[in-house]
Amino acid sequence: MHQLKIYIKGVTLLFILLLSSTLGYSQLTVKIGDTTTLSVNEVSGETYVWELYDLVDGIDFAKTRGNCPTEKAKFLNGNTNSFVVAQWLKPGTYFYKVTVNNGCSNNIKIGKVIVEDANIANVTLTKKANKAVITAVDDEIIYTLTVKNLGEQSVNSLVLTDPLTNLNRKIASIAPNDSVVIQTSYYVTAEDLSRGYIENIATLEGKTIVNESFKLIGEKVVTVAFANLSIYKTVDNTQPIIGDSVQFTLTVINNGTVTANKVKVIDKIPSGYTYINDDSNGKYSLENSTWEVGSVKAGESKILNYLLRVNKDGNYVNKATVTYNSLDTDTIDNVDIQATEPIEPITVVKIPEIFSPNGDGIQDYFKIQGLNYFPNAKIRIYNRWGNLVYEQNHYGNTDYHGIEDAWWNGFSNQKYLFTHNILPPATYFYILELNESIKPITGSIFLNNNTEEIKQ
Repeated sequence: MHQLKIYIKGVTLLFILLLSSTLGYSQLTVKIGDTTTLSVNEVSGETYVWELYDLVDGIDFAKTRGNCPTEKAKFLNGNTNSFVVAQWLKPGTYFYKVTVNNGCSNNIKIGKVIVEDANIANVTLTKKANKAVITAVDDEIIYTLTVKNLGEQSVNSLVLTDPLTNLNRKIASIAPNDSVVIQTSYYVTAEDLSRGYIENIATLEGKTIVNESFKLIGEKVVTVAFANLSIYKTVDNTQPIIGDSVQFTLTVINNGTVTANKVKVIDKIPSGYTYINDDSNGKYSLENSTWEVGSVKAGESKILNYLLRVNKDGNYVNKATVTYNSLDTDTIDNVDIQATEPIEPITVVKIPEIFSPNGDGIQDYFKIQGLNYFPNAKIRIYNRWGNLVYEQNHYGNTDYHGIEDAWWNGFSNQKYLFTHNILPPATYFYILELNESIKPITGSIFLNNNTEEIKQ
């Protein structure tokens, strides 16, 4: 004779188990999540195999192995001891079987287990605010807290607290599918505006009908007095000539609803540039790479222009980041990047070796490609004896001189030395100064004039 002992939450149920080939049933009822200890008296030399079933229609327990999925019920300590610990995970009707082998024969015992839903209520706590934005001291924010019981059992002895508004409300009981709505107010302080946001958390504590305690934390509500800063960086020339100066412009805009204070922009000058000056009236610190913008009102913009010299080598990617002393609701536009692609002067300046000012419309002028990048270029042209025959500031600058007078047409403009006739065919020598930071370019140009004498 064997005893079958069942333990549920500290209560021991004792069944007498007669091991024989005759099938006998015992039955118990448990809750979801419960663990049950099943055991038989251990006898030396015997072996034990426990199995679980959830589908039993038409099966022969003596010939069919356990078929219960582990997501429904399972043994926690294996299934080959004289005792097992079963955990019930889903509601339903289950069977367990223990097979005892004494070396001569198998004896089995079958038990039935009914698993019920646990008596735990489904309680929710939600919180809403009547304002998404605060703008002034003493603005009233009304918070609405809703406690709802979505379960099938009542909840009792509830306490709802909200430290921000000093709420401490006791609720005796909430029936299934019932709810309680409570409103509580808060008035905005100067500290809230300075900080830029208000954080509010409520807590609900109570007990289920079976005296099980629970605690809920209400959703966090952040009501923001927001300034939304954005920054834009532009440059007046994205393909400058090395040695030229470029102007970067920073624009800070407050797209929010309140003033942003202690606004600053971090903008470190990259190694590819040399700082020249800016128009911040001392608010930009080259040492700290910081523009102290100050306060920016809602809808207002602040602008900084600064001039840089383009170095031959280095990093040309220029990044600026704007911050202020509170929470920015949208930080995606707090950073902007602007880069240049400097050009070597030699790569853009193309100087011909010959021109023919004969009036045929083809190469009638000593035109130099790329001088549009150097509006202040200066040229001096000499004959083979070293006499200056032509000199021009802003050479090739059609905006300055006009189309016809921007380029050398073969005539001398040194009237004390030459006549008004076109110069004779010959090789002439030039000195071209692009700007102060670039070494002058020297070379020769052949004036090919095989036509009859042309006069201005």
